[in-house]
Amino acid sequence: MTSGVINYLDGVSVHPYRGDLYPETAPYYTPTSTPNDRGYHWLDSLITLYEPAGKSIPIVCSEWGYSNSSLSIQTQADYLARIQLFNLYDGIPLSIWYDWTGGNPSFNIVNSNLIPKLPYVTATTLTRELRGYQMRGRYDTGDSGSI
Repeated sequence: MTSGVINYLDGVSVHPYRGDLYPETAPYYTPTSTPNDRGYHWLDSLITLYEPAGKSIPIVCSEWGYSNSSLSIQTQADYLARIQLFNLYDGIPLSIWYDWTGGNPSFNIVNSNLIPKLPYVTATTLTRELRGYQMRGRYDTGDSGSI
């Protein structure tokens, strides 16, 4: 990072796939993390260390999804909502779900005939219902075991 390239960046794009881990683990280093997948907080600390004074370089989630080959379609839909909400909570201004209708069909949110699957309905409902609202914080459930 000492090359100075950070002076020319407007954002840092990541694909924070978590395998079988919950979406809420994305900010944190996990025991199964590889050196290139240590979480948003680790990456943000590097950006902050090297970014020029007065410049704030955001992290954007440019691809992330869960396959319904190992999860139910309901869990896939739930994870899509949790990814969007938790990323907003953690200051990630952009989240793109993988995949619309290409690549691996088990990730798709519409089928090959463009008929919406449950994750698509979840995304559109979440967007419609929360339009105009802002993320202010996280509700404390009193469960110290939750992330």
